[in-house]
Amino acid sequence: MSLGFIVLYEDQRAQTTSFGLHELVVACVADRAALARHSVAERLKGIPKKGAGNLLKACTEDVEQLCNRGRVHAVFDCDKIRAPLNLPKDATDREVRAALEKRCGRREGLRFHLLDQNLESVLVALDQCSNVDREQLSRALAKDLIDRDLLFGSVASMSDPHVRDCIQERMPSFKDLIDALFEAW
Repeated sequence: MSLGFIVLYEDQRAQTTSFGLHELVVACVADRAALARHSVAERLKGIPKKGAGNLLKACTEDVEQLCNRGRVHAVFDCDKIRAPLNLPKDATDREVRAALEKRCGRREGLRFHLLDQNLESVLVALDQCSNVDREQLSRALAKDLIDRDLLFGSVASMSDPHVRDCIQERMPSFKDLIDALFEAW
């Protein structure tokens, strides 16, 4: 059995390993691997870093220690990462990845993922794929962490993966993250 996986997020919350977006990621990987969510959650740890700058710092300063615990996947919001890397707003994803590798070093076991736009884009995809409460969605889009967790958690806990599959179809960058985690599984 290989080491586990660590997914670092920009998410704006205190250190925790259980939050809505990560629960959704775990559920999507479990769907693909045909495993129970709890067995995937045991090996797939999510760590919020409270912003792009802190996530970038973790990839430069803490990555050696993190890679000793497992493979590390760093998930950046495309709308925020260019500024800390001193890149223009119109820099391509390829240029962003090259700048990340230059800043953080090319390390075995470290992989970068760029969410199209940001986490709110995942919420928009969720809304397009299911019937969600409009007020709750509005609060979640306004960065209410509780409503975000409730929305993502409700989709993660659905027994039918239809909505999770739809989110991945509507948001290829999110699907790329799930694909990478599954392929490395």
